[in-house]
Amino acid sequence: MAGIYDLSDPGARSRYAALHRSAGRATPFSSLTFADAAAHAYRLRGRIHLPIPDAGALILERGRGLLRRAVLPPFTQYSALILPDFVAESDVHARTGPLEKILESIERAYRRADLLCRLEDPRPAGWRNWQVSPLYTYLLPAALAPDTWSTAARRLYRTRKSRYECRESADLAREVIVLCEQSYARHGRRLPGGPAALLQMVRQLKSMTRIFVALEEGAPKAGIVVLCGGSAAHYWISGSQPGAAMTVLIGHVLGVLQSSGFDQFDLVGANTPSIAEFKRRFGPQLALYFHLRHHPLTGLIS
Repeated sequence: MAGIYDLSDPGARSRYAALHRSAGRATPFSSLTFADAAAHAYRLRGRIHLPIPDAGALILERGRGLLRRAVLPPFTQYSALILPDFVAESDVHARTGPLEKILESIERAYRRADLLCRLEDPRPAGWRNWQVSPLYTYLLPAALAPDTWSTAARRLYRTRKSRYECRESADLAREVIVLCEQSYARHGRRLPGGPAALLQMVRQLKSMTRIFVALEEGAPKAGIVVLCGGSAAHYWISGSQPGAAMTVLIGHVLGVLQSSGFDQFDLVGANTPSIAEFKRRFGPQLALYFHLRHHPLTGLIS
């Protein structure tokens, strides 16, 4: 199919990488490195969509033939869509804009697709009979000090900080994933994709991650794998035992990120009430993104 290439195609990789480097809204989730790691860990195939010169998408897939579908690997916050920073509204209305062309290309390859996108204008998806659902995340300035947190979070951080040793080490990935798996289990859920695949992915993304834990008497009580890209960092994989450990650890991580030159800490989702409330206490800003879903029956259901 014209404009659609295998993930291993050298020319397509070079063109996509150039788009990624120049994009104002590129994230580590839209990098070739992340796609390679996810494809390997979760046994997925990948395709690069380059329908027009200034836009591209990197799509991972499962199944073959009519059963082939575009999927979101576990722990993927945003899909790998690269779009221009500015699009004329007249082009959007003429149905010739870059998002329109990307979605058209995806439709040619898959009957079913799910995308998570930060978009200013999702209307082209709706016009193409994609289901468009709003989602939210919290964005936290890395320079935000604990004295700007909510009263309860400030008090907890101040009174419990001395109980924990916060440590950064690339060797602690397994401990963080165990804490994450335990957190899922307390809510009656399994860790998406399983711990072995997630650990494999973290190790393959070593150059893009920073790993932190909060220890109490030498035992891990909270952990975060931070995924880094550009000036932003992402609260990518996390888990903790009940208590103050995660609050203390976030305070430590924010200080490290600020001193390392990061401007923003994306807290990766604010769509579950109890989790959103925990994150709100750190004083972040609510940000909108979208779940775009393409399915043979979507037009009939909507």
